[in-house]
Order: sequence, then structure tokens, then C-alpha cells
Amino acid sequence: MDKTIISGDKSYGAGIGTMYTATVGVNGQGFVAQGITFRNIAGPKMLQAVALRAEADFLTFYQCRFEGYQDTLYAKYGRQFYRDCDILGTIDFICGDAAAVFQNCLIEVRQRQYITVTAQQRDVETLLTGQVLQNCTLKATSDLEKAGNITMYLGRPSLLENGRFPTAKTVGIRSEIMYFRLLSDRIWSVGKKLVGKQFPTESVGDFRLK
Repeated sequence: MDKTIISGDKSYGAGIGTMYTATVGVNGQGFVAQGITFRNIAGPKMLQAVALRAEADFLTFYQCRFEGYQDTLYAKYGRQFYRDCDILGTIDFICGDAAAVFQNCLIEVRQRQYITVTAQQRDVETLLTGQVLQNCTLKATSDLEKAGNITMYLGRPSLLENGRFPTAKTVGIRSEIMYFRLLSDRIWSVGKKLVGKQFPTESVGDFRLK
């Protein structure tokens, strides 16, 4: 991952639309990447800053690393597979509406902000899209661990361009959450503050850990 690094610094904070901030955009069906680091160094104060935007079918990323803060990995569209990858960020840093499987991945929160790991964007409940975290490890970076008392949300629906919140779907399978303490026995907290009466509360909200 350290031998090939592709880096950029475009950001929404600099006046660029989110999808155009991507350091790398993949649009080709069947694209495969191995051992590459995709990095956006715009920083945590520059709002959305995408390291990789993936919007095609049958994409595979093996032993890759994705570094950013907000919206690090924008899995926008298509069927996608990520295995043995590292993903670092803070706010909504795995987002989009792809049918994406993350297997044996290390997912790291890197700085104290409003931390939300996933922000899935499924707009129609019948669509076969969503994010699956299988055998993944979710943890804070060593620097953030030292800060203590960290609050994290595993997922929330992402606000769409049409002003609606989607019927988001994110599934965790045999994944490990380290260094966080569960605040509530309810998986989904009530989402009325976010969406009013648009969707049932069981389909929206934040999974909060501390």
C-alpha cells in the first residue's frame, strides 16, 4: 500500500462539488486495484473531500488503503468488492449507494469530530443496494485512542441532493468494534430530528457507540 500512493486535495470547502473532489474516480466496469493508497489531504476543516469515487459495476479493490476525513470512500454506484483494505476517515467516510461488500477490512476513525462511519444513500427501499461489513474491524487510530471518551455512530442515512433522506441499509456480519462502549441497547436511535415523518424510525437514525 505504501509503494503506490495517489494523493489530491480537492474539497467541498474549496467550492468544489462533492463528487468532483475525488482524488481518483473509477467509471470503468471490471476495474481491479491492488496495493494502492488513495488519499485526500484536504483536511478535516474542508468538509467533503473524497479519496476514491467508485461508480461502476464489478469493481474490486484488494489490499488498498483509502485515507481522508469526510466522505473518504464514495461507493457511488454498482456492485463492488473490497477485501483486506484500510479505510480511514471521520464523517460519513464510507458513503454512496453501491452494492458494496467490505471483507476483512480495517476501518479506522482518525480524529475527534462528529464521527459517522457509514452514510448509505439508498433512495428506493426495493433497490438491491447497501453496504455489508463482513469480518471487519472498526477502531480508533492510536492517536485518537489516547484522547479517550470517543463517541461514534456506525451509520446514518445521508441527505440526498433532492433534500430527502434515503432508506439506508448497512449490515455488519461478524465484525469487531474495538475501544468503544455501547451507550444503548437500541441499535437505531430515533431519527425524528433528522427526517420528521418521512420514514419509519426503525429505518433511520444513528447507531451510537461511545
